[in-house]
Order: sequence, then C-alpha cells, then structure tokens
Amino acid sequence: MIYTLIVFVLLLTLTIESNYLGKLKILSLQNITSKSNILTIRHGLLIAFLLWLVYYLFQSEIESLFGKGKESMTDVELETKVVKYRETVNLDLTNGVTKQPVPLLKILNADNKASTGEIKVQDRVMLVDAEDENKMLVMNKNRYLMMMDIAVPKESYNYNTFWIKPEVERIDEGNYTVKNGDKIAIAGGRSKNKTSNCGWFGCRVLNAKNGYFSHGKSANKVPYVLIKGVENEEPMENEEPMENEEPMENEEPMENEEPMENEEPDLAPRPAPGTFGSGTLPVPPQDTILQTPAASGPDYETTHGSMINHPELTKGLTTDKVTPKPIFYEPGTVKYNGLGYVPSYSEMVYLNNYPFESKPQELHEGNPHGFCNTKDNVLNNIEEKCNGLPTNVCSTTDCCILIGGTKCVEGDENGPKNKVIYSDTSIKNRDVYYYKGECYGNCK
Repeated sequence: MIYTLIVFVLLLTLTIESNYLGKLKILSLQNITSKSNILTIRHGLLIAFLLWLVYYLFQSEIESLFGKGKESMTDVELETKVVKYRETVNLDLTNGVTKQPVPLLKILNADNKASTGEIKVQDRVMLVDAEDENKMLVMNKNRYLMMMDIAVPKESYNYNTFWIKPEVERIDEGNYTVKNGDKIAIAGGRSKNKTSNCGWFGCRVLNAKNGYFSHGKSANKVPYVLIKGVENEEPMENEEPMENEEPMENEEPMENEEPMENEEPDLAPRPAPGTFGSGTLPVPPQDTILQTPAASGPDYETTHGSMINHPELTKGLTTDKVTPKPIFYEPGTVKYNGLGYVPSYSEMVYLNNYPFESKPQELHEGNPHGFCNTKDNVLNNIEEKCNGLPTNVCSTTDCCILIGGTKCVEGDENGPKNKVIYSDTSIKNRDVYYYKGECYGNCK
C-alpha cells in the first residue's frame, strides 16, 4: 500500500503549476500540455485512487463475487457435477504417519456401504482405497490420519468413520449436495457444526497438508479439503459391500474438550484357524491331535496355555496301578498324625526358608542408649526430652535425674546440669534427686 501512495503523490505532483515547484518546475506537465488537459489528468488520478482504495478495503468480497462468476462461465458441466458414493475422488490428503500422499479414494456411506447416491454435507462416511476397499483411512490414537488394512489390523485407532462438513459460509444452505470442486471439512467425533471449546466442526478436524486432526477454530482457519472427481468405471455388479463395523469404545476426552460419540472399536488380532492355547502360533499339519477339540478346547487350558490334554496317555490307568498313590487324603487318615504331633528335625528344616535364602537377612541395630547417646549434638535438646519422661522412667536413664522426686531434668550422678533448678520453688525437696535408681543428697 505504501508504494501505491508514493506513486500517486509523485504523479499528482507533476500536475501542479510550475511556479509552485521551485527548482523542480521543469518536471511540471504544464510545460508540455495545456491547463485543461492537466485538470483532466488530475481528476483521472483522483478517481483511480478512489477505485484502488475501495478495492484495497473490500478485496476479499470483490474477488469472491467475480471469482464465482468466472467459475460458472468456465467448464460449467464439470464444476456442477454431483459427487456420488463409490465414485473415485482425489482429496489430496497426506498420510500423517508416513507423510506420503494418500492414493485415490472412494467415499462410502457409513450407514449403507452399497449406496451409490449423492453425497451430502452432514453425511457420515468412510474413506477407502479406490483399488482395495479393505484399506481404510482411520484416525489413530495420536490423532494422525493413516491407512489401515482392516483385514489384517496392526494398530489400534479411534475413528474409521468421519463427517462431511460444509463451508462455514454455506451453513445456511442446509444439507446441500456436494459437487465437484466444492470445499468440505472432514471431521471426527460428534456431528456438530460449532462447539464452544474447539470452534467450527469440533475438536477433530482433518488438516489435509499434514494429516493431523486438530481444532476447527474460527471460520477463516477451518482446514478445508477440495473434492475433485476422477473418471472411473462403474462399480461391478453383485459387488458385496463390507460388513458393518462394531461401535467403538468412547475415547478419553482431552482437557477442555467434549467427549466424542460414535467412535469405532480397536480391531484386535484374532487367532488364526488351527491354533491352540492362548497364543497365536500355527499348528503344524502333522500334529493333528492338537487340532482336536479334546486337545485344544478351552476346558483343558490353563491361564497361560501350557496344559494340553492327552486322554490316550491315561487310558486304562486306575489309582491302584499308580505308585505312589495320587490320593492325598484317603478316608481314615489325619494330617500330621493328629493330636500330639511333633515335627521331625528334617521337616522343620524343610519348612523354614533360611536354607533357601541366597543371602542372610541384615539386622539393623538401634541405639540402645536412646537420646542420651546424642547429648553432644547441639541440635538435640536433652533438657526438653528429659522433661517429657514419666517419673518412673526418668530416674533410670543415663542423662536425666528426678529432682525432689517430682521433676525430670538433664543431669547425672553430680546433680542437675542446669543449677537454676534449685531456685524453682515449685519443687519442695530440692536437696534430693534420683539417678539410675540411686538416691543422692538428703535421702533421709
């Protein structure tokens, strides 16, 4: 804008009369044309400046107005073609995991995958590879768009169905039919147009450039996708649509985000036919016995899949033919020989754990002297600790004395450490004290 203003001022300066330009009067247009022509040029410059100013202020509105008219006049038939389900389209998407372009796609109606009707905004759809419908676009747990082969699922995901959303400017048109060249938004989660916390179309709106699902935000920041039809053959007759998928479990909502509905399930790998136990290892053809119900049925499995029943191995066996007998508690027997049983030394050793300990237990010794052993530590107030002792405990410690038989203070056989205690009139017999069970002073 600044350069346009500079050019306008320079041109306008050339239309000024020469006697007002001083040393620059040689540049005046009056030297080469008449005053009437200069006025015409001046008025033309002013009109051009006003037109430019209007365009500058309302550029987007003017371009959209004339742009729509231009589009309607060029290749009208292609631009107005309605996009239908199961037709091949190019959405120019990016695989968010591999960062590679997504191949040509088919859009399937999530509620009726065999439908070939017109696609409308607010429809719930599935996006599949145009050449292999088992390859489907999904949103993984990290919010990235990725292509997954649903016949051999390898990774869990959150969504495999999405919502076709309109341009914000066309919201008032309702559920209009999508045409070739229209801008659409691809969203996951709930079918909402505007949310209070994530903006337009919710918290999972696909960005085609990086393959990541983020917030729709404001109207001018919605990441749209341009839908372009591709010439393709008609769908084959008697082509069977994919089976309906099970509903997904609800995803944990992020902070300040609304919980999502209509989520699809994680497709966990299923054991292949001819497997046994809790694993998924294939059974060799020669091990036919492992493929029988008696050998691989759930009734004969343990929690870790390590037990396999072989009934032919125990055929004809009875408890009388097995040594030692497999019956632990036969009728008439008493565990440990009943009343008065004393275990032998070998049994006691076997029942103790210490012979099987690789390292003896460590015993952490305590402080046998208690707080008296830390009296040299200035951080420990021995006087306060002695004051808190009961009278019957005070007179038996190494660092406390019971003066007058009533008050416990810090001291030893030489009396209290703090001699001020003798001035305490609340103690009647201050001339006697007890230390470690012995009486000192006036003990009579």
